[in-house]
Amino acid sequence: MCDIRGMPGSSRARAVVTALVLLVGYAGAVAWLTWPLASVATTFLAGTKGACRCDVPYSAWMMAWVSRALVDPGVHLADTNIYVPARGTFFYGPGALGALPYFAPVFLATGNATLATNVTWLAGLTLTAWSMHLVVQRWTGSLLAGVVAASVLLTNGWLTWVFVPTTPHMAALQLFPWILYGAAAWRGRLSRTLRLVPLVALQCLTDLVYVMPAIVAPLGTLALVRLCRRTTRADGWRLASVLGLAALVLAPVYWPYLRLRAENPNLAGQSVWAFAYLEAELPSQLWAPAVPAAVRPVLAVLLGAGALALARRRGRPGPDIAVWGHGLLWTLVGIYIALSPTVRVNGAEVTLPQTWASVGAAVYKIIRITHRLGVAALMGLGLLAGAAFAELAARIAPMDRAGWRAPAIRAALAATFVIALYRGSLEPGASAMGRPYLLMPAPAVPPALLAAVERIGGPLVELPTAVDDMAQQATAMYHSIVHRQPILNGYASYYPAGFPERMATVMRLPDADALATLVRETGLRLVWVNLARCQLGARRTWSALAADGGGSGLTLVARTDTDLLFAVASGGR
Repeated sequence: MCDIRGMPGSSRARAVVTALVLLVGYAGAVAWLTWPLASVATTFLAGTKGACRCDVPYSAWMMAWVSRALVDPGVHLADTNIYVPARGTFFYGPGALGALPYFAPVFLATGNATLATNVTWLAGLTLTAWSMHLVVQRWTGSLLAGVVAASVLLTNGWLTWVFVPTTPHMAALQLFPWILYGAAAWRGRLSRTLRLVPLVALQCLTDLVYVMPAIVAPLGTLALVRLCRRTTRADGWRLASVLGLAALVLAPVYWPYLRLRAENPNLAGQSVWAFAYLEAELPSQLWAPAVPAAVRPVLAVLLGAGALALARRRGRPGPDIAVWGHGLLWTLVGIYIALSPTVRVNGAEVTLPQTWASVGAAVYKIIRITHRLGVAALMGLGLLAGAAFAELAARIAPMDRAGWRAPAIRAALAATFVIALYRGSLEPGASAMGRPYLLMPAPAVPPALLAAVERIGGPLVELPTAVDDMAQQATAMYHSIVHRQPILNGYASYYPAGFPERMATVMRLPDADALATLVRETGLRLVWVNLARCQLGARRTWSALAADGGGSGLTLVARTDTDLLFAVASGGR
């Protein structure tokens, strides 16, 4: 979609209609890639990887909590209902604020967190692909170039199969392509350059650890490059001002996280992922299907670059050369920041310069899985693939003397690019091209237990559980979206001090001393036991207790074939 402001009314209307048709087309493509998710969106969630069992429930719970905090004065944003009795628990994990425009309206209207989560994931992916298309079409003047660029995103395994489906709030990347375009197109105009500030700030809210650096690093590099040249120095200062203003906007969001880290000097070790670290290996990481910076469209880029060099040498006009420069900058910076602090290059270990400073080492301890920062390179690769197609397509028209062959050839060339990208993503487990898309049932609260929980109320714990049983901890959080009670369970990037010890006490239940301790420390009122997940000995103990109607300070108040719910007597005795 080209710039419609200077168009006649009829042309503007056609451009808008075309853009809307494209939006519907990308929605259909996303639904096909993830089928049958759209058909069961109220009861199933993406289950492409094992991490979906813990990270998808976390993402849904967080978005549900923030959505309710926006409309319910009784819901305190910072003090969530997990990790009871800890305070400020919102800041132990990503806030998923950037995905709220997708999630909150659906959730608040329906109360169905599963549907809202799937809408967030599918709509985010759709709008991101659509945005990439519109940016590349506007930049190159080629609709088919936009299709090719969007296909780079939709066939990227990290985006559609490996990581983003496990954290659906990360799908809200729709502003990313417009940031690339704005940084290039609005030079020399301070008022328009400043329009980047809300784009950068809002996109950073999608994820403060992975998305924010992937935006700031390329923009900061671009600002430095411009500052080094006298002719572009003013533009460099304008772009630097954008980053400074965006930082001021985001400061209130970052400050509570920084304060939490200052109050918990051992926070890095307070995590089930404390030892998670993936060392980059070159050149294999450039081709790995499970990373965002996988150089899948490299053949298309090289073909386009060859056509560009040949055409420029002969003096023929082509698409805006700036698209190549900016695509290359975002790709190279994205690939670099996606490298781990130490990199193995053909077996030899190399330490990156930025890790020599202590602050650099501390930042990498927070990031942990650095290849996720390569989302910047993914956007740059989409730009380069679109530019490559546009360059090749521009060489076709002069060779078409009949006047009708060029459109057909361009369409066939675009189809070849898209099919090549599709075929390149077919490795098992690499992308969403597998059939069917893997799903998992959304956790549900049995009606009999829900009625009892809502009637009695108060802090609840779900068993069996352990600190490193991420799936069960996250399932308890998902259940809490429905019953809305505080819970002792919890899962996030980090956990509060004392959480492992508390879970150890929980695992001693139904021991009377353990129960009394939990009641004293947390005000525990309800114990939910999932017999199907219990080991044989624990299952027999709880089943016997249920057969007697309770004991040791617990009273059976509801049961199903697989679940038992006990109420705690006063004082746990």
